[in-house]
Amino acid sequence: MGPGNRRKAALIVILLALWAPAAGIEADGRQDRGFPTGKIQVVPSLIKFTAVRNGPPPEPQTVGILNLGKEPPMWTARTSGKWLTVSPTSGTGEGGLRVTADPALLKPGIYQGTITVRAPGAVNSPQQIKVILEVAGKDLYAGFRSSRYGINPFPEPGYWARVGKEMARRVGGASPAGIWIVGVTLDDGTCELNFPGPGGLYPKIIFLPSDQNEAYLTFFDSQGMSVWLQVEPGDADVPTLIDIVLDRYGRHPCVAGFGLDVEWYRWTTNTWGKAVTDDEAARWSTRVLARNPSYSTFLKHWLPERMPPSFRTGLLFIDDSQQFPSLEAMVDEFQAWGRRFNPSPVGFQFGYEADRIWWAGLSDPPAAIGGALRGPIPNLHSLIWVDFTLREVFLERFRPK
Repeated sequence: MGPGNRRKAALIVILLALWAPAAGIEADGRQDRGFPTGKIQVVPSLIKFTAVRNGPPPEPQTVGILNLGKEPPMWTARTSGKWLTVSPTSGTGEGGLRVTADPALLKPGIYQGTITVRAPGAVNSPQQIKVILEVAGKDLYAGFRSSRYGINPFPEPGYWARVGKEMARRVGGASPAGIWIVGVTLDDGTCELNFPGPGGLYPKIIFLPSDQNEAYLTFFDSQGMSVWLQVEPGDADVPTLIDIVLDRYGRHPCVAGFGLDVEWYRWTTNTWGKAVTDDEAARWSTRVLARNPSYSTFLKHWLPERMPPSFRTGLLFIDDSQQFPSLEAMVDEFQAWGRRFNPSPVGFQFGYEADRIWWAGLSDPPAAIGGALRGPIPNLHSLIWVDFTLREVFLERFRPK
């Protein structure tokens, strides 16, 4: 090192020596007491609440504040959103926060808030807890299931709208709705979507050359209906199906969400379909909600074991069981389904040919079945008559009252 470089090095050492005390740095590199030296941790970092609109608030949850340093830190806790509260709002050392969510006056949807914990003596302050509140609507929907293979000849748009309104009227106090199938599985597990593709190749997904849905959805827009677009996914990638379907039809006001018939999910290698994992359900629901926070994703099967074990955000669970010996047997099984997924919304498909032996004897099958299900299932969301027998119950030229 030359003389010039030695002088520069000596000058740097002198400047550091002069700066260190002023900055609170001891000679051995330790910070003095004027600077943060503690560390905190909040557990968990994510909380989820589920509630029903105009229903009781969900049970409070607890967040722990842990001290990972030597000295007990002083901290404060603040929330974002009027529906989110925390207690206490300040403390010293380790402690617990009681977190409550109030769904009163909130419309159905997904709400997100944050709890911010600040500890001036902690180097990792602030810490944040993400809070999700899902408010399910108590609105009841009633209507039809529609597939191109379930009814022939396929009715014109006006018939479907009349069925939706008539079903809602017979059930009483419901909004007209429908499950509209836009994709069916083929023998090799390919999902065939009944509209032209957006261009490009998609593994296990094919398209029809003409659109079979646009005119119907446009008409449903004008009728104030709610429609969930369903696919039988087969071996196709579900997130890709969500994107393709909602890219094409998501602009329609009648579209209320997306749905999967889980019986046909990976069915080529899983009898009665593959069970949906929590991770799969979370990815699908998140993708649908990103399009519209008011959308929901329904998963349909008659076996509750095929549903995700614990993930519930943004999901609607539909039971399409059949072959019941009586209305009472149907109510018993559907009531068990409702309890299994409460407080998440549940729906039911019925009117199958296998059950005609008893429902055909009812004076008004939609009203009788709907009335029997409404009382014992508080989280009831939707009542759907299947297309296979639709014309037996809803005549082609009926006039809704």
